Amino acid sequence: MSQKRKRRSSVVEFGNGPTRVKIYTINRKDGYSEFTLVWKEGGRRRTRSLSDMEEARMVAQQITVRLANGWEAGGEVTKRDLEFLRYCEKQTSKFGVTLAAAIDDEITSLLVNFHARILPVIAIGAFAGIRSAEIMRLDWEDIKWNRGHIEIAGRKAKTAARRLVPLPENLKAWLAPWRESTGKIVTLTAVAGAMSDLAVKAKIPGGWRQNALRHSFISYRVALTGDVARTALEAGNSPKMIFRHYREVVTEEDAKAWFSIMPPDGWLPKELPWSIRERLRRLCMQLENQRVVDTAKIA
Repeated sequence: MSQKRKRRSSVVEFGNGPTRVKIYTINRKDGYSEFTLVWKEGGRRRTRSLSDMEEARMVAQQITVRLANGWEAGGEVTKRDLEFLRYCEKQTSKFGVTLAAAIDDEITSLLVNFHARILPVIAIGAFAGIRSAEIMRLDWEDIKWNRGHIEIAGRKAKTAARRLVPLPENLKAWLAPWRESTGKIVTLTAVAGAMSDLAVKAKIPGGWRQNALRHSFISYRVALTGDVARTALEAGNSPKMIFRHYREVVTEEDAKAWFSIMPPDGWLPKELPWSIRERLRRLCMQLENQRVVDTAKIA
């Protein structure tokens, strides 16, 4: 007797044209439902079957975003990641904002209120994606302001391989007070404890996760460049690891917003050392004097 074919009872679609993903609900002989995703990628028909419709919808949405951004096929996020992402989306929707927008409001608030001794760790983690342990080994001289990158020497990198990490304009702005500084970027001896205290004050659920901002950076960087291999090289990871652990459902617009987060006008880090404040004051006076001279010349 020939085996009976599974019956498709309904179809749900995400996206359109080349980004279309269909979900077929299949009634199996054992009484359970199976949800099969079907889409075209790289000139081939691809499929994936899941046992949960909610998970199937989330994966379909992720695939649609991937196709729209021109990403290559790779591993998807775990079910736990999807459940957490869905929870976050529900929480932010209560306030009428998207998840990406909520994160951008949150990171600005954190940066503005951080103590000067810990702010560089947060800013570099968020906008350069460097591991916390690597930041601890960096000196201010490793930030190549004019060249537009941060140099991580092999002896300071987790992988023991030298790499250059992009220095975006918004990170330059957050680190501007330290532009002429030398020596170690981080002078705290108990960074982990300081981060835990900040997590409590900021009421972050579950406390501070190690390299949490690095995860956000990699997700936004991939969405911005559409280049997993390039992001892997910058982050000091393999493309496989990025596909498996770091990718999130974010759009190019979300990524542009992330790297456009700037400090407010006139902002200075809390409890900035007197020597840096004095240097900045003198610099502002020099700039103001130069402006007066230029205005006089024009007149």
